[in-house]
Amino acid sequence: MYEAGIKYFFTESFVIKGGQTAEVRRIVGPYGSVQYIPTATTSDTGLDTHEAFWLKEYPVAVMGRHEEAGYKVWSADHGYPGDGNYREFHKKDDKSGLHYWKLTSKSTDLGAKEIYNPEAAESRMRENSDHYAGFIQQCLTEHLKATGKPGLIMVSFDTELFGHWWFEGVTWLKEVIRKLKTYTAVKLTKASDYLSEFPPEKTIELKQSSWGSGGHYQVWLNDETEWMWPQIHDSEKKMAEVADMAAVGHDKLITRAAKQLARELLLVASSDWPFLVTTGQAKDYATDRFKEHKERFDDLYKMIKSGNVDEKVLAQLEDTDSLFNGEDLDLKNFSPTTLSQSLTV
Repeated sequence: MYEAGIKYFFTESFVIKGGQTAEVRRIVGPYGSVQYIPTATTSDTGLDTHEAFWLKEYPVAVMGRHEEAGYKVWSADHGYPGDGNYREFHKKDDKSGLHYWKLTSKSTDLGAKEIYNPEAAESRMRENSDHYAGFIQQCLTEHLKATGKPGLIMVSFDTELFGHWWFEGVTWLKEVIRKLKTYTAVKLTKASDYLSEFPPEKTIELKQSSWGSGGHYQVWLNDETEWMWPQIHDSEKKMAEVADMAAVGHDKLITRAAKQLARELLLVASSDWPFLVTTGQAKDYATDRFKEHKERFDDLYKMIKSGNVDEKVLAQLEDTDSLFNGEDLDLKNFSPTTLSQSLTV
């Protein structure tokens, strides 16, 4: 990260503090489908998320998500989105596709959901935003009294939570920001500004972790998805080979094909496919997409290696899978040789 120019990043609270991940609680969104995944447990570090830390060997800072502040927003059981007055995401009218129902309760079957009342939902949203803003102020005030130092509360969320899974979430977030601006004990800031004002005083050595359910990698690597990974690694090796070859100098058609091969690799390796297989949200679709992009990758690789690229087929692939068009895609990023040279210059 340091070599790539990244100055700071974010992680889960248990990575900083140790202990068990908060994923033992049911959370809003697709993660509720993967409750069988065990949670990670590490020894207590004696640190907390009220400050940032330097990594042990490089001047890269890390900030941990405040567990309780995140839990109040993510938890489907005890967080705000689980309130029965809010709109039900999963039940839609079979003709209009609109959502006419409210959550009612976490134990209510879809068929028994009650009609959504926008006024009641807005009233509860304002109560919840008041509560959250007050909670943030209380946490920071108590930390200042206990330590004599200003504390940090970092919360990070998937944007799809607000407005998608939690329909009222966008308005809730707006109200929270407005209310926090009125508190003298709270300062809304950017991560970069915080680090400039309060540079880390301690270092930390992080354990392996992820944002996935359980805090590890089993959302993407498990019995249902392990067949994907040898194919992904095979494609990575072939892509590195082609990128090194293209760096030596080839005609424009081969270079075009090499760039399209890189696009297909990015699509083959997309974390969406194993994620969707694991959660069961769109297992067949994700499996088909993975196989489709792998087949395109292999066919294009064979053409490049033979030196006989079918320009018509290439143009069709460029039109179908057109991510990172133009100058946005640099083949040196796929070549261990040229990438290593650029980082050591």
